Amino acid sequence: MPSRKFLTDDELAQVQQTHPEMKGDLCPTCRGKGSYSWLGNQAICDCDTQRRLNVLYSHAGIGLRYQRLGWQDLKIPEDQLAPIRKYIANAESNIASGMGLYLSGDVGCLQGEAVIQVNRGGKGFAVRLRDLVRRFNGADRRYKWDPNIPTYVQREVDGVVRLAPIVAAWESGVKTTFAVTTESGRQVRATDEHPFLTERGWLRLDELRVGDEVHVRGSQARAGRQVKPRYRLTTLPGHPYRQLTQSNMNRVPVHRLIAEARLNGMSYDEFCQAVMAEEPGLVFLDPAVWAVHHLDSDSLNNSPDNLQVLTHLAHHRLHAAEGNTNNVLFKVATEMVVSVKRYGSEETFDIEVGDDPHNFLANGFVVHNTGKTMLANLILKDLVREGHDCYFTTFSGAIEQFTSTWGDRDEKARFAKRFMLSRVLCLDDLGKEFRNRLSSSTFDHILRTRVFELRPTILTTNLHPTEISVGYGASILSLLAEQSVHVHFTGGDYRPHAHYRSISEVEAGEVRAIV
Repeated sequence: MPSRKFLTDDELAQVQQTHPEMKGDLCPTCRGKGSYSWLGNQAICDCDTQRRLNVLYSHAGIGLRYQRLGWQDLKIPEDQLAPIRKYIANAESNIASGMGLYLSGDVGCLQGEAVIQVNRGGKGFAVRLRDLVRRFNGADRRYKWDPNIPTYVQREVDGVVRLAPIVAAWESGVKTTFAVTTESGRQVRATDEHPFLTERGWLRLDELRVGDEVHVRGSQARAGRQVKPRYRLTTLPGHPYRQLTQSNMNRVPVHRLIAEARLNGMSYDEFCQAVMAEEPGLVFLDPAVWAVHHLDSDSLNNSPDNLQVLTHLAHHRLHAAEGNTNNVLFKVATEMVVSVKRYGSEETFDIEVGDDPHNFLANGFVVHNTGKTMLANLILKDLVREGHDCYFTTFSGAIEQFTSTWGDRDEKARFAKRFMLSRVLCLDDLGKEFRNRLSSSTFDHILRTRVFELRPTILTTNLHPTEISVGYGASILSLLAEQSVHVHFTGGDYRPHAHYRSISEVEAGEVRAIV
Protein backbone atom coordinates (compact mmCIF):
# COMPACT_ATOMS: atom_id res chain seq x y z
CA MET A 1 0.00 0.00 0.00
CA PRO A 2 1.55 3.35 -1.03
CA SER A 3 2.29 5.88 1.66
CA ARG A 4 1.30 9.32 0.40
CA LYS A 5 -0.72 12.17 1.81
CA PHE A 6 -2.65 13.59 -1.15
CA LEU A 7 -4.06 12.60 -4.53
CA THR A 8 -2.07 13.19 -7.69
CA ASP A 9 -3.56 15.57 -10.25
CA ASP A 10 -4.73 12.65 -12.41
CA GLU A 11 -6.36 10.95 -9.43
CA LEU A 12 -7.98 14.22 -8.37
CA ALA A 13 -9.42 14.68 -11.87
CA GLN A 14 -10.78 11.13 -11.80
CA VAL A 15 -12.46 11.66 -8.44
CA GLN A 16 -13.96 14.96 -9.54
CA GLN A 17 -15.33 13.28 -12.66
CA THR A 18 -17.22 10.74 -10.54
CA HIS A 19 -18.20 13.39 -7.95
CA PRO A 20 -19.37 16.48 -9.89
CA GLU A 21 -20.19 18.28 -6.65
CA MET A 22 -16.45 18.47 -5.91
CA LYS A 23 -15.45 20.17 -9.18
CA GLY A 24 -13.39 23.34 -9.08
CA ASP A 25 -10.31 24.48 -7.24
CA LEU A 26 -12.12 26.29 -4.43
CA CYS A 27 -10.90 25.60 -0.93
CA PRO A 28 -13.90 24.73 1.30
CA THR A 29 -12.50 27.06 3.97
CA CYS A 30 -11.38 30.17 2.06
CA ARG A 31 -13.32 29.65 -1.19
CA GLY A 32 -10.23 30.40 -3.25
CA LYS A 33 -9.52 33.77 -1.70
CA GLY A 34 -6.45 32.77 0.29
CA SER A 35 -8.23 33.62 3.52
CA TYR A 36 -11.75 33.27 4.84
CA SER A 37 -13.51 36.42 6.01
CA TRP A 38 -15.88 35.77 8.88
CA LEU A 39 -17.51 39.00 9.99
CA GLY A 40 -14.21 40.84 9.83
CA ASN A 41 -11.93 38.07 11.17
CA GLN A 42 -9.67 36.04 8.89
CA ALA A 43 -8.22 32.52 9.04
CA ILE A 44 -5.33 31.80 6.68
CA CYS A 45 -5.07 28.37 5.05
CA ASP A 46 -3.28 26.53 2.26
CA CYS A 47 -5.92 26.32 -0.48
CA ASP A 48 -4.38 23.39 -2.34
CA THR A 49 -3.99 21.30 0.82
CA GLN A 50 -7.50 22.14 1.95
CA ARG A 51 -9.00 21.28 -1.42
CA ARG A 52 -7.25 17.94 -1.65
CA LEU A 53 -8.10 16.99 1.93
CA ASN A 54 -11.74 17.87 1.32
CA VAL A 55 -11.84 15.64 -1.77
CA LEU A 56 -10.08 12.79 0.00
CA TYR A 57 -12.32 12.89 3.07
CA SER A 58 -15.55 13.39 1.11
CA HIS A 59 -14.67 10.46 -1.16
CA ALA A 60 -14.28 8.36 2.01
CA GLY A 61 -17.72 9.38 3.31
CA ILE A 62 -16.38 11.69 6.04
CA GLY A 63 -18.64 14.71 6.52
CA LEU A 64 -17.39 18.31 6.64
CA ARG A 65 -18.07 18.57 10.40
CA TYR A 66 -15.63 15.76 11.17
CA GLN A 67 -13.20 16.99 8.51
CA ARG A 68 -12.61 20.05 10.73
CA LEU A 69 -12.22 18.13 14.01
CA GLY A 70 -8.96 16.73 15.36
CA TRP A 71 -7.75 14.46 18.16
CA GLN A 72 -7.62 17.46 20.51
CA ASP A 73 -11.44 17.54 20.36
CA LEU A 74 -11.74 13.99 21.67
CA LYS A 75 -12.19 13.91 25.43
CA ILE A 76 -11.31 10.27 26.13
CA PRO A 77 -8.81 9.13 28.79
CA GLU A 78 -5.41 8.45 27.25
CA ASP A 79 -5.22 4.93 28.69
CA GLN A 80 -8.36 4.01 26.75
CA LEU A 81 -6.94 5.51 23.56
CA ALA A 82 -3.64 3.61 23.83
CA PRO A 83 -4.83 0.55 21.77
CA ILE A 84 -6.17 2.90 19.07
CA ARG A 85 -2.88 4.79 18.80
CA LYS A 86 -1.01 1.49 18.60
CA TYR A 87 -3.32 0.29 15.81
CA ILE A 88 -2.76 3.48 13.80
CA ALA A 89 1.01 3.40 14.38
CA ASN A 90 1.06 -0.14 12.92
CA ALA A 91 -1.58 0.59 10.27
CA GLU A 92 0.42 -0.84 7.36
CA SER A 93 0.82 -4.28 8.93
CA ASN A 94 -2.68 -4.29 10.45
CA ILE A 95 -4.32 -3.46 7.13
CA ALA A 96 -2.13 -5.89 5.19
CA SER A 97 -3.21 -8.69 7.53
CA GLY A 98 -6.88 -7.68 7.42
CA MET A 99 -7.00 -6.76 11.12
CA GLY A 100 -9.87 -4.41 11.94
CA LEU A 101 -11.25 -2.66 15.03
CA TYR A 102 -14.31 -3.46 17.14
CA LEU A 103 -15.11 -0.33 19.15
CA SER A 104 -17.77 -0.80 21.81
CA GLY A 105 -18.86 1.34 24.72
CA ASP A 106 -21.18 1.53 27.66
CA VAL A 107 -24.51 2.99 26.67
CA GLY A 108 -27.39 3.67 28.98
CA CYS A 109 -30.78 2.07 28.41
CA LEU A 110 -34.16 3.04 29.81
CA GLN A 111 -37.35 1.30 30.88
CA GLY A 112 -39.95 0.80 28.16
CA GLU A 113 -42.58 2.68 30.20
CA ALA A 114 -40.52 5.90 30.37
CA VAL A 115 -42.65 8.76 29.01
CA ILE A 116 -41.17 10.77 26.13
CA GLN A 117 -42.68 14.05 24.92
CA VAL A 118 -42.87 13.83 21.11
CA ASN A 119 -43.71 16.29 18.35
CA ARG A 120 -44.68 15.14 14.84
CA GLY A 121 -46.10 17.43 12.19
CA GLY A 122 -46.45 20.25 14.71
CA LYS A 123 -48.53 18.14 17.10
CA GLY A 124 -47.12 17.40 20.56
CA PHE A 125 -48.05 14.35 22.60
CA ALA A 126 -46.66 11.91 25.17
CA VAL A 127 -45.70 8.35 24.27
CA ARG A 128 -44.03 5.46 26.07
CA LEU A 129 -40.44 4.82 24.97
CA ARG A 130 -41.34 1.22 24.05
CA ASP A 131 -44.07 2.41 21.68
CA LEU A 132 -41.91 5.22 20.28
CA VAL A 133 -39.19 2.73 19.26
CA ARG A 134 -41.66 0.43 17.52
CA ARG A 135 -43.52 3.20 15.72
CA PHE A 136 -40.31 4.95 14.66
CA ASN A 137 -39.06 1.71 13.08
CA GLY A 138 -42.40 0.83 11.46
CA ALA A 139 -42.96 -2.22 13.66
CA ASP A 140 -46.25 -1.10 15.20
CA ARG A 141 -49.06 -2.45 13.02
CA ARG A 142 -51.74 -0.32 14.66
CA TYR A 143 -49.96 3.04 14.65
CA LYS A 144 -47.87 3.45 11.51
CA TRP A 145 -45.81 6.65 11.42
CA ASP A 146 -45.09 8.20 8.05
CA PRO A 147 -41.24 8.08 7.81
CA ASN A 148 -41.29 11.31 5.79
CA ILE A 149 -42.56 13.25 8.82
CA PRO A 150 -39.66 14.08 11.21
CA THR A 151 -40.04 12.98 14.82
CA TYR A 152 -38.86 15.38 17.53
CA VAL A 153 -38.38 14.89 21.26
CA GLN A 154 -37.75 17.33 24.07
CA ARG A 155 -34.21 18.06 25.25
CA GLU A 156 -32.34 20.56 27.41
CA VAL A 157 -30.60 23.46 25.66
CA ASP A 158 -28.90 26.00 27.91
CA GLY A 159 -31.44 25.80 30.71
CA VAL A 160 -34.64 25.57 28.67
CA VAL A 161 -36.53 22.75 26.94
CA ARG A 162 -36.46 22.63 23.15
CA LEU A 163 -37.01 20.05 20.41
CA ALA A 164 -34.46 17.70 18.84
CA PRO A 165 -34.88 15.37 15.82
CA ILE A 166 -34.64 11.62 16.42
CA VAL A 167 -32.25 9.78 14.09
CA ALA A 168 -32.34 6.33 15.71
CA ALA A 169 -34.45 4.36 18.17
CA TRP A 170 -33.77 0.80 19.20
CA GLU A 171 -34.46 -2.08 21.57
CA SER A 172 -31.51 -2.81 23.84
CA GLY A 173 -32.65 -6.17 25.21
CA VAL A 174 -33.34 -7.36 28.75
CA LYS A 175 -31.01 -5.68 31.25
CA THR A 176 -30.82 -4.95 34.96
CA THR A 177 -32.24 -1.51 35.77
CA PHE A 178 -32.16 0.77 38.80
CA ALA A 179 -34.83 3.22 39.94
CA VAL A 180 -33.77 6.84 40.52
CA THR A 181 -36.26 8.79 42.67
CA THR A 182 -36.22 12.50 43.49
CA GLU A 183 -37.69 14.52 46.34
CA SER A 184 -40.85 15.29 44.33
CA GLY A 185 -41.53 11.60 43.73
CA ARG A 186 -40.36 11.76 40.11
CA GLN A 187 -38.82 8.43 39.08
CA VAL A 188 -37.17 6.75 36.10
CA ARG A 189 -35.53 3.34 35.68
CA ALA A 190 -32.30 2.95 33.73
CA THR A 191 -29.22 0.75 33.48
CA ASP A 192 -26.25 1.57 35.68
CA GLU A 193 -24.21 3.22 32.91
CA HIS A 194 -26.88 5.65 31.68
CA PRO A 195 -25.70 9.29 32.07
CA PHE A 196 -27.81 11.86 33.95
CA LEU A 197 -27.24 15.62 33.90
CA THR A 198 -26.51 16.86 37.43
CA GLU A 199 -25.06 19.91 39.16
CA ARG A 200 -21.77 17.95 39.18
CA GLY A 201 -21.92 17.46 35.41
CA TRP A 202 -22.83 14.30 33.51
CA LEU A 203 -22.82 11.30 35.85
CA ARG A 204 -23.55 7.65 35.19
CA LEU A 205 -26.41 6.23 37.21
CA ASP A 206 -23.98 4.15 39.27
CA GLU A 207 -22.20 7.41 40.18
CA LEU A 208 -25.35 9.11 41.47
CA ARG A 209 -25.59 9.59 45.22
CA VAL A 210 -28.43 10.54 47.52
CA GLY A 211 -28.37 14.33 47.75
CA ASP A 212 -27.20 14.89 44.16
CA GLU A 213 -29.15 17.55 42.27
CA VAL A 214 -30.34 16.16 38.92
CA HIS A 215 -31.69 18.28 36.07
CA VAL A 216 -35.40 17.83 35.30
CA ARG A 217 -38.07 19.61 33.32
CA GLY A 218 -39.48 22.43 35.41
CA SER A 219 -42.43 24.75 35.03
CA GLN A 220 -43.59 26.94 32.18
CA ALA A 221 -44.20 30.59 33.09
CA ARG A 222 -47.42 32.06 31.75
CA ALA A 223 -47.05 35.80 32.27
CA GLY A 224 -47.90 36.51 28.67
CA ARG A 225 -47.59 35.35 25.10
CA GLN A 226 -44.53 36.13 23.03
CA VAL A 227 -45.19 37.88 19.74
CA LYS A 228 -43.55 36.00 16.87
CA PRO A 229 -41.06 38.23 14.99
CA ARG A 230 -42.02 39.42 11.50
CA TYR A 231 -39.43 38.94 8.76
CA ARG A 232 -39.28 40.30 5.23
CA LEU A 233 -39.35 37.50 2.64
CA THR A 234 -38.36 37.47 -1.02
CA THR A 235 -38.64 35.03 -3.91
CA LEU A 236 -35.36 33.36 -4.90
CA PRO A 237 -35.88 30.05 -6.77
CA GLY A 238 -32.21 28.99 -6.90
CA HIS A 239 -31.57 29.18 -3.16
CA PRO A 240 -30.91 25.73 -1.60
CA TYR A 241 -32.82 26.60 1.60
CA ARG A 242 -35.85 28.27 0.04
CA GLN A 243 -39.26 27.46 1.48
CA LEU A 244 -42.23 26.60 -0.71
CA THR A 245 -45.27 28.56 0.52
CA GLN A 246 -48.96 27.74 0.06
CA SER A 247 -48.96 29.93 -3.04
CA ASN A 248 -46.06 27.86 -4.49
CA MET A 249 -43.60 30.73 -4.07
CA ASN A 250 -39.96 29.98 -3.22
CA ARG A 251 -39.42 32.38 -0.30
CA VAL A 252 -36.24 33.16 1.63
CA PRO A 253 -35.93 35.60 4.59
CA VAL A 254 -34.21 38.77 3.38
CA HIS A 255 -32.06 39.13 6.50
CA ARG A 256 -30.51 35.69 5.87
CA LEU A 257 -29.71 36.63 2.28
CA ILE A 258 -28.01 39.84 3.42
CA ALA A 259 -25.88 37.86 5.88
CA GLU A 260 -24.99 35.31 3.18
CA ALA A 261 -24.11 38.11 0.73
CA ARG A 262 -21.69 39.55 3.28
CA LEU A 263 -20.07 36.13 3.83
CA ASN A 264 -19.54 35.86 0.05
CA GLY A 265 -18.08 39.36 -0.20
CA MET A 266 -20.98 40.59 -2.36
CA SER A 267 -23.74 43.15 -2.20
CA TYR A 268 -27.29 41.92 -1.71
CA ASP A 269 -28.19 42.36 -5.41
CA GLU A 270 -24.95 40.74 -6.61
CA PHE A 271 -25.53 37.74 -4.37
CA CYS A 272 -29.14 37.25 -5.51
CA GLN A 273 -28.04 37.38 -9.14
CA ALA A 274 -25.27 34.84 -8.43
CA VAL A 275 -27.76 32.50 -6.75
CA MET A 276 -30.19 32.68 -9.69
CA ALA A 277 -27.27 32.04 -12.07
CA GLU A 278 -26.29 29.03 -9.93
CA GLU A 279 -22.69 30.19 -9.71
CA PRO A 280 -20.45 27.56 -8.07
CA GLY A 281 -18.66 28.08 -4.75
CA LEU A 282 -21.29 30.21 -3.03
CA VAL A 283 -21.51 30.01 0.76
CA PHE A 284 -24.98 29.43 2.25
CA LEU A 285 -26.18 29.36 5.86
CA ASP A 286 -28.02 26.15 6.68
CA PRO A 287 -31.03 27.28 8.78
CA ALA A 288 -30.84 24.01 10.71
CA VAL A 289 -27.39 25.08 11.98
CA TRP A 290 -27.17 28.87 11.80
CA ALA A 291 -29.39 31.67 13.07
CA VAL A 292 -29.16 35.32 11.96
CA HIS A 293 -29.73 37.60 14.94
CA HIS A 294 -30.97 41.21 14.83
CA LEU A 295 -28.76 43.08 17.30
CA ASP A 296 -31.32 45.80 18.02
CA SER A 297 -34.20 43.26 18.32
CA ASP A 298 -35.95 44.93 15.37
CA SER A 299 -36.70 42.06 12.98
CA LEU A 300 -37.31 44.51 10.12
CA ASN A 301 -33.97 46.32 10.44
CA ASN A 302 -31.87 44.37 7.95
CA SER A 303 -28.83 46.63 7.88
CA PRO A 304 -25.72 44.39 7.52
CA ASP A 305 -24.26 45.95 10.67
CA ASN A 306 -27.40 44.92 12.59
CA LEU A 307 -27.08 41.22 11.68
CA GLN A 308 -25.02 38.64 13.56
CA VAL A 309 -24.55 35.01 12.50
CA LEU A 310 -24.83 32.63 15.46
CA THR A 311 -25.38 28.96 16.11
CA HIS A 312 -28.84 28.17 17.42
CA LEU A 313 -27.36 27.35 20.82
CA ALA A 314 -25.69 30.77 21.05
CA HIS A 315 -28.87 32.40 19.73
CA HIS A 316 -31.02 30.66 22.32
CA ARG A 317 -28.56 31.61 25.05
CA LEU A 318 -28.69 35.25 23.97
CA HIS A 319 -32.48 35.41 23.98
CA ALA A 320 -32.68 33.54 27.26
CA ALA A 321 -30.40 36.17 28.79
CA GLU A 322 -32.68 38.88 27.41
CA GLY A 323 -35.70 37.23 28.99
CA ASN A 324 -37.44 36.53 25.69
CA THR A 325 -38.05 32.86 26.53
CA ASN A 326 -39.59 33.46 29.94
CA ASN A 327 -43.15 33.06 28.79
CA VAL A 328 -43.00 30.35 26.14
CA LEU A 329 -40.54 27.62 27.15
CA PHE A 330 -40.33 25.10 29.94
CA LYS A 331 -37.36 25.74 32.20
CA VAL A 332 -34.92 23.09 33.37
CA ALA A 333 -34.89 22.87 37.18
CA THR A 334 -33.07 20.65 39.67
CA GLU A 335 -34.40 18.09 42.14
CA MET A 336 -32.54 16.23 44.86
CA VAL A 337 -32.07 12.47 44.53
CA VAL A 338 -33.57 10.66 47.55
CA SER A 339 -32.93 7.06 46.49
CA VAL A 340 -31.18 4.87 43.90
CA LYS A 341 -32.39 1.27 44.17
CA ARG A 342 -32.00 -1.89 42.13
CA TYR A 343 -35.25 -2.72 40.31
CA GLY A 344 -34.54 -5.96 38.43
CA SER A 345 -34.41 -7.28 34.86
CA GLU A 346 -36.66 -5.78 32.19
CA GLU A 347 -36.74 -4.89 28.50
CA THR A 348 -34.81 -1.69 27.79
CA PHE A 349 -34.80 0.85 24.96
CA ASP A 350 -33.00 4.01 23.86
CA ILE A 351 -33.02 6.77 21.25
CA GLU A 352 -30.49 9.12 19.69
CA VAL A 353 -31.04 12.71 18.59
CA GLY A 354 -29.51 14.07 15.42
CA ASP A 355 -27.52 17.10 16.57
CA ASP A 356 -25.85 18.70 19.57
CA PRO A 357 -26.44 18.73 22.44
CA HIS A 358 -27.12 14.98 22.49
CA ASN A 359 -29.62 14.67 25.31
CA PHE A 360 -33.34 14.10 25.71
CA LEU A 361 -35.98 14.03 28.44
CA ALA A 362 -37.35 10.76 29.82
CA ASN A 363 -39.95 10.97 32.61
CA GLY A 364 -38.76 14.58 32.84
CA PHE A 365 -35.11 13.67 33.58
CA VAL A 366 -32.36 15.05 31.33
CA VAL A 367 -30.49 11.94 30.14
CA HIS A 368 -27.79 11.18 27.57
CA ASN A 369 -26.21 8.36 25.61
CA THR A 370 -22.63 7.77 24.47
CA GLY A 371 -21.19 7.78 20.97
CA LYS A 372 -18.07 6.64 19.10
CA THR A 373 -18.72 8.23 15.70
CA MET A 374 -16.15 10.99 16.16
CA LEU A 375 -13.47 8.49 17.16
CA ALA A 376 -14.13 6.34 14.09
CA ASN A 377 -13.91 9.38 11.80
CA LEU A 378 -10.60 10.48 13.33
CA ILE A 379 -9.13 7.00 12.84
CA LEU A 380 -10.30 6.94 9.23
CA LYS A 381 -8.86 10.41 8.57
CA ASP A 382 -5.42 9.25 9.72
CA LEU A 383 -5.64 6.22 7.42
CA VAL A 384 -6.89 8.28 4.46
CA ARG A 385 -4.01 10.73 4.78
CA GLU A 386 -1.61 7.80 4.57
CA GLY A 387 -3.11 6.80 1.21
CA HIS A 388 -5.45 3.98 2.26
CA ASP A 389 -8.75 3.56 0.43
CA CYS A 390 -11.46 3.93 3.11
CA TYR A 391 -15.21 4.30 3.28
CA PHE A 392 -17.42 5.40 6.21
CA THR A 393 -21.14 4.75 6.61
CA THR A 394 -23.68 3.85 9.25
CA PHE A 395 -24.85 0.26 9.35
CA SER A 396 -28.41 1.47 8.70
CA GLY A 397 -27.06 3.17 5.58
CA ALA A 398 -25.37 -0.07 4.54
CA ILE A 399 -28.69 -1.93 4.75
CA GLU A 400 -30.40 0.77 2.71
CA GLN A 401 -27.73 0.62 0.02
CA PHE A 402 -27.79 -3.19 0.03
CA THR A 403 -31.54 -3.29 -0.64
CA SER A 404 -31.11 -0.76 -3.48
CA THR A 405 -28.99 -3.36 -5.34
CA TRP A 406 -31.94 -5.70 -5.82
CA GLY A 407 -32.60 -5.82 -9.54
CA ASP A 408 -30.18 -2.99 -10.34
CA ARG A 409 -26.77 -3.93 -11.75
CA ASP A 410 -25.32 -0.45 -11.43
CA GLU A 411 -26.28 -0.17 -7.75
CA LYS A 412 -24.91 -3.66 -7.17
CA ALA A 413 -21.56 -2.62 -8.65
CA ARG A 414 -21.48 0.54 -6.52
CA PHE A 415 -22.29 -1.45 -3.40
CA ALA A 416 -19.50 -3.94 -4.13
CA LYS A 417 -16.99 -1.13 -4.71
CA ARG A 418 -17.84 0.64 -1.47
CA PHE A 419 -18.52 -2.22 0.91
CA MET A 420 -16.57 -5.17 -0.45
CA LEU A 421 -13.60 -3.63 -2.25
CA SER A 422 -12.75 -0.65 -0.01
CA ARG A 423 -9.46 -1.42 1.69
CA VAL A 424 -10.88 -0.25 5.03
CA LEU A 425 -14.62 -0.08 5.74
CA CYS A 426 -16.11 1.63 8.78
CA LEU A 427 -19.62 0.54 9.83
CA ASP A 428 -20.92 2.97 12.42
CA ASP A 429 -23.63 2.25 15.02
CA LEU A 430 -24.26 -1.46 14.56
CA GLY A 431 -27.36 -2.33 16.59
CA LYS A 432 -29.23 0.95 16.10
CA GLU A 433 -31.00 -0.37 13.02
CA PHE A 434 -34.32 -2.18 13.45
CA ARG A 435 -33.05 -5.74 13.78
CA ASN A 436 -34.52 -8.49 11.63
CA ARG A 437 -33.31 -11.21 9.28
CA LEU A 438 -32.29 -8.65 6.66
CA SER A 439 -29.99 -6.78 9.04
CA SER A 440 -28.39 -10.02 10.26
CA SER A 441 -27.87 -11.41 6.77
CA THR A 442 -26.49 -8.09 5.47
CA PHE A 443 -23.95 -7.88 8.29
CA ASP A 444 -22.97 -11.52 7.81
CA HIS A 445 -22.53 -11.01 4.06
CA ILE A 446 -20.39 -7.88 4.39
CA LEU A 447 -18.21 -9.05 7.27
CA ARG A 448 -17.65 -12.60 6.03
CA THR A 449 -16.67 -11.42 2.55
CA ARG A 450 -14.24 -8.86 3.92
CA VAL A 451 -12.64 -11.26 6.41
CA PHE A 452 -12.02 -13.84 3.71
CA GLU A 453 -10.47 -11.15 1.46
CA LEU A 454 -8.32 -9.78 4.34
CA ARG A 455 -9.99 -6.37 4.15
CA PRO A 456 -10.21 -4.69 7.59
CA THR A 457 -13.55 -3.51 9.01
CA ILE A 458 -13.84 -0.88 11.73
CA LEU A 459 -17.04 -1.46 13.66
CA THR A 460 -18.61 0.88 16.24
CA THR A 461 -21.45 -0.34 18.41
CA ASN A 462 -23.02 -0.08 21.84
CA LEU A 463 -23.40 -3.86 21.88
CA HIS A 464 -21.24 -6.09 24.06
CA PRO A 465 -19.87 -9.35 22.57
CA THR A 466 -22.63 -11.48 24.11
CA GLU A 467 -25.28 -9.15 22.64
CA ILE A 468 -23.69 -9.42 19.17
CA SER A 469 -23.74 -13.20 19.49
CA VAL A 470 -27.44 -13.20 20.39
CA GLY A 471 -28.45 -10.58 17.81
CA TYR A 472 -26.32 -11.61 14.82
CA GLY A 473 -25.08 -15.11 15.56
CA ALA A 474 -22.11 -16.81 17.24
CA SER A 475 -20.29 -17.14 13.89
CA ILE A 476 -20.25 -13.33 13.49
CA LEU A 477 -18.78 -12.93 16.96
CA SER A 478 -16.14 -15.53 16.08
CA LEU A 479 -15.17 -13.58 12.94
CA LEU A 480 -14.87 -10.37 14.95
CA ALA A 481 -12.72 -12.06 17.59
CA GLU A 482 -10.49 -13.51 14.88
CA GLN A 483 -9.96 -10.37 12.77
CA SER A 484 -10.52 -7.39 15.10
CA VAL A 485 -8.87 -5.59 17.97
CA HIS A 486 -11.63 -5.09 20.55
CA VAL A 487 -11.49 -1.76 22.41
CA HIS A 488 -14.18 -1.06 25.01
CA PHE A 489 -14.79 2.49 26.26
CA THR A 490 -16.34 3.53 29.53
CA GLY A 491 -17.47 6.88 30.90
CA GLY A 492 -19.49 9.81 29.61
CA ASP A 493 -20.06 11.14 26.14
CA TYR A 494 -17.25 13.12 24.53
CA ARG A 495 -19.24 14.89 21.80
CA PRO A 496 -20.22 17.93 23.91
CA HIS A 497 -16.52 18.79 24.35
CA ALA A 498 -16.09 19.31 20.60
CA HIS A 499 -19.50 20.95 20.28
CA TYR A 500 -18.93 23.66 22.86
CA ARG A 501 -15.41 24.29 21.59
CA SER A 502 -16.87 24.85 18.11
CA ILE A 503 -19.51 27.19 19.59
CA SER A 504 -16.89 29.34 21.30
CA GLU A 505 -14.87 29.56 18.09
CA VAL A 506 -17.86 30.63 16.02
CA GLU A 507 -18.82 33.25 18.59
CA ALA A 508 -15.24 34.58 18.42
CA GLY A 509 -15.48 34.77 14.62
CA GLU A 510 -12.95 31.97 14.03
CA VAL A 511 -13.18 29.42 11.21
CA ARG A 512 -11.44 26.07 11.41
CA ALA A 513 -9.40 24.62 8.61
CA ILE A 514 -9.81 21.02 7.49
CA VAL A 515 -7.23 18.83 9.24
